[in-house]
Amino acid sequence: MAIKSYPSVGEAYADVTFALGFALTQWHTIEHKLYQLFVYLCGNSDEKALNAIFHEMPLESRLRALTELVRLRDEKSLSAWDDVLKQVTKQKRLRDKLAHWTVETGPHKDGGFTAWLSPPSTDERAKIVFENVQNALGADDLKIKCMEFLAASHAIHGFMMVFPKIA
Repeated sequence: MAIKSYPSVGEAYADVTFALGFALTQWHTIEHKLYQLFVYLCGNSDEKALNAIFHEMPLESRLRALTELVRLRDEKSLSAWDDVLKQVTKQKRLRDKLAHWTVETGPHKDGGFTAWLSPPSTDERAKIVFENVQNALGADDLKIKCMEFLAASHAIHGFMMVFPKIA
């Protein structure tokens, strides 16, 4: 999608930072659904302990733990879990950009202003993004990505809803 033009730098910056913030809150729905699935798969356990354990693990560890819990609880569900895991892993790469990249602004080719998500200035990719800003992530792109985050959280929820009952 093409990077939008705005009448002022402030409007460009505000639109992209708002879209970025919204996208990060949508990522939280993925994190929350993963936690709910973790608690469910652990069965009748101490939820406070599970909360402490789950939130201290990096995401990759949480996903490995969930995979092993699915295997332990119902090995036949591994294929369905793998489909969900692929969605979450794909979205994690975008989430990492959202969390570690920054909003940049500059002139738009039509004479207005624009804003986009860029690697930090210390990252050599920042120059490449700046030179090809029309291909960068703008506000509209981030809004579309929010829907991908939402789809991944729905996939986790759907998996949990059809998972066999745990005694």
